[in-house]
Amino acid sequence: MQRPAASEGRILELLDHAVVVGDLSGAIVSWSPGAERLYGWERHEVLGRPIHELMAPWLAETIDRSERLVRSTSGPVTEVVSQRRRDGSSFVARIVSRSLHGDGGELSGLVAVLSDVGEEVSSAVALERSERPLRALLEHASDVALVVGRDGMLSYASPATKRVLGYEPDELIGTAASKLIHPEDLEIGRGAVLAAIETGETPTVEWRVRHVDASWRLVRGTIADHRGEPGVEGFVVNLRDVTERRRFEASLTRQALQDPLTALPNRALLSDRLDGAITRTRRSGLLLAVVYLDLDRFRAVNDSLGHEAGDRFLRIVAKRMRTAIGADPTLARFSADAFVAVIESVADIAWAIELAERVARAVTAPLRLLGSELVPSASIGVVVTAAERGTTAASLIRDADVATRHAKRRGGGRVEVFDEEMRFALLGRLSLEADLRRAIGHEELVVHYQPVVSLDGDIRGAEALVRWEHPVRGMLPPADFIEMAEETGLIGPLGESVLRAACRQAALWRSAIAPSLTMAVNVSARQLAVPEFGSLVLKVLADEQLEPSALCLEITETALEADPEVALSSLARLAGLGVRLAVDDFGTGYSSLVQLRRFPVHLLKLDRLFVAGLGRNKEDSTIVGAVVELAHSLGLRAVAEGVETEAQRRELQRFGCDLAQGFLWAKPVDAAGFEMALSHSRPLRASGAGQAG
Repeated sequence: MQRPAASEGRILELLDHAVVVGDLSGAIVSWSPGAERLYGWERHEVLGRPIHELMAPWLAETIDRSERLVRSTSGPVTEVVSQRRRDGSSFVARIVSRSLHGDGGELSGLVAVLSDVGEEVSSAVALERSERPLRALLEHASDVALVVGRDGMLSYASPATKRVLGYEPDELIGTAASKLIHPEDLEIGRGAVLAAIETGETPTVEWRVRHVDASWRLVRGTIADHRGEPGVEGFVVNLRDVTERRRFEASLTRQALQDPLTALPNRALLSDRLDGAITRTRRSGLLLAVVYLDLDRFRAVNDSLGHEAGDRFLRIVAKRMRTAIGADPTLARFSADAFVAVIESVADIAWAIELAERVARAVTAPLRLLGSELVPSASIGVVVTAAERGTTAASLIRDADVATRHAKRRGGGRVEVFDEEMRFALLGRLSLEADLRRAIGHEELVVHYQPVVSLDGDIRGAEALVRWEHPVRGMLPPADFIEMAEETGLIGPLGESVLRAACRQAALWRSAIAPSLTMAVNVSARQLAVPEFGSLVLKVLADEQLEPSALCLEITETALEADPEVALSSLARLAGLGVRLAVDDFGTGYSSLVQLRRFPVHLLKLDRLFVAGLGRNKEDSTIVGAVVELAHSLGLRAVAEGVETEAQRRELQRFGCDLAQGFLWAKPVDAAGFEMALSHSRPLRASGAGQAG
């Protein structure tokens, strides 16, 4: 290889870059000043020396590699490699090399131009390191990042596009963004773009985007205007899939506003819809009706057939109500066994009543459930209003409920229309209830006693009858408050109070005056339905030191039927210890002979309705005679209530009735009056007719 000509050498000297020329043997034949500065070796020190001795294998390897490359290409070959200086330090060099050829075209050597690119590489490395977290963030982010160009085409899609929408990012490049957006939501997207342009802010919107499987996903996204930013030049869109979140929120909303059993609106949604109906009715000048339906004796369905059957029962009722009122009116489940319908544009009260009766007929039609035929019964209250100022959802539901309660008190299974008198009656009842709660704890309840006698007038026992000494209304009979006590649950503490007072008094009289005296105490169905009732009675007997055989519990036929299994458990336990049981008002309920034999009954008490006809009504005489005979045939004693005349007494005596009570002998009196009667050793004398009380 010839050395470079003088002119070429001068040019090399003037070059700032390091230029190294080597022959085919690997010896250096030219070394520019730039090479001296770059490597630290002067020209005379390196000429003719093998490259691998001077700079170890680095440059030699480069030249070898370059030689192979330049043989296969006519252009220069560029590489970036690490090099070493004379002082042992290293640097990063960019080497551009190409082949040298002789006059005949044969390969004669290589020329390499080298430059220190350490700072450039350091900057590139720094940039790479700074971009690495961002790139990793984009690769692993759950949100989709898109860039939409000025032409509306996608110019970038982040890797999350695959996870969220199912598309490969590259396949979206060049796609019109509008093709991904639901047609109904295009205006939402355009509005967000305009907002971003006009305000410079980043609006947040929700719209539907097409998934690769052709379904629509609901996304929440932001749009930022970066059209003027180099490298972006478009709108940056960040999307988050909120489909499942919105479904979950919708589910929560349904749970908050919808009854899960019947899928009807619940109380909260009913109130909201009723508020709207009131507003519309006030504007229209028409009438609004609220129909409140409460199922009668629904608990019996649950208790006899189970809660699953009860749930099915409620769904059937809801479906029947919907069919009866039509698809448009609001129908809601208000409570466990109560439903409320809201009907707008009602013509008049008669139309509303007709609708309520149609609902009643639909609901009360017989149905089969778990092999049993049931005949539902419902009490319905109706409110019709012009929605005058002051009318609220709460007040309408309250009034409809009042009408429903009125229907229940009248026996149930009927429709009642609300009027103001019902409200006043309810307010009075609520006031009386509050008074009764106070009375139980303040000794306002007193017990009177009516003698139970033989037909000759000998006192054999007493019946305890509670009275309420009201501080304002005076002495109130049981009929004024016992039913209310049953409905409110106050019968429990009231009944216990009466039981204690009666047992305490009986114990005193038995120890001081009448050792064989018995005490009869009335027991309600609510008391008997409590499993702990038997234990309560035994505790009271122990506390008051009264023999169990001295106590007689009087229970109506209907009370025995209410929850026979619980009643039987308590009564059998008490009877086993000597407590006696009397069936009160016999003949007015539905007791069967099987029930009489099933329960440990000792006495049958004939209702005063039959006793009243003795001596003047042949049918009543026949019934009383038959009941007395029935009692004796079952080994029971017969007791007649409400005896008021001598003729009645004689008839009962003729039938062989065992015991009686009534005004013929004595009215109920306080403890002092009864004690005075006990103190007389002679029988009570018949006093003639009187009035029941």
